[in-house]
Amino acid sequence: MTQERSLEPEGAVAVIDIGSNTIKLLVAELSSLGDLKVLHERSEATRIESELSTDGHILTANGMDSALKAIERLVEESLSHEPLHVRIVATGLVRDSMNGKLFAEKVCDSTGYELDIISGDEEAVGIALGVGTDSSFSNRSNYLVCDLGGGSLELIRVESRIVRSTVSLPLGAVRLTKRFVSNANGASVQSERDEIADHVRQALCSSGFPLPPSPLFMIVTGGAFATVRAIFAEAKNISFDNCSIISSSDLATFSTEFGSLTIDQRVDRFPPLQKERADIMPTALIVILTLLEHFKVSEVHHSLKNLRFGLAAKLLDCANSIGIKKKTD
Repeated sequence: MTQERSLEPEGAVAVIDIGSNTIKLLVAELSSLGDLKVLHERSEATRIESELSTDGHILTANGMDSALKAIERLVEESLSHEPLHVRIVATGLVRDSMNGKLFAEKVCDSTGYELDIISGDEEAVGIALGVGTDSSFSNRSNYLVCDLGGGSLELIRVESRIVRSTVSLPLGAVRLTKRFVSNANGASVQSERDEIADHVRQALCSSGFPLPPSPLFMIVTGGAFATVRAIFAEAKNISFDNCSIISSSDLATFSTEFGSLTIDQRVDRFPPLQKERADIMPTALIVILTLLEHFKVSEVHHSLKNLRFGLAAKLLDCANSIGIKKKTD
């Protein structure tokens, strides 16, 4: 049974977002202005391992166990803030796994809180709401949001602050690395890089996602983009806050160099890079570059505020103040 108290006008909420490569906690409350005030954040680089069976993808026992331990730690950490509500959600990889419901049962048994395996549409709308909490884009009404995770890629078209189109595609960096890369610890193989790019290109073209009008303002979220931003900030000797705009030309140059290195060389060469992410980054960079090519975008604007911020905004009932709405049929 989910343990929660009735929401009151004031108080904190906690959101735990279970991605395939990272499990993230956000504790937030309403500010005096009626928007989101962050009280606490933490991420655990815990990859949920999966394997392909005759019936489809399944989460491994070890993968579920390591994820459960991370979730237990984050739940305990959140409770020190006495949240009025704790929401735990899982996205792409768990959503697409045959034993995702079993994992949800394990989370509930272990923590006392239900795990919501949310749909791709709910994930995309939540991401759009999260980006809506970013004051950097408060004066923007029309843009495309791209969120790249380990299991999936979400695309959200926002026009006049209304979510007009969403799509969730199985193009996450962990998923594609497992499928196409023979040795993720070694230097990239060009034929495998080409296969990944072709696969992403075909998936985008066949997705039915409408091309937004030009000029296109693209906002990007997800761990791969945050890692690239940190690496570029250090290389340019500027602060992370001042490195939110990333050009496609810089990404292309970086991808070529990065792909030529082994996993140990990547970590040594680029200190902001965590080893837990270093194996999938070559694939992530290919996905990103193919995405920018598809939408004919020369630069992207990175935001740290995605799904968990959007879910917290909904729990705190401040979505109206954000001004992002979902199109109604």
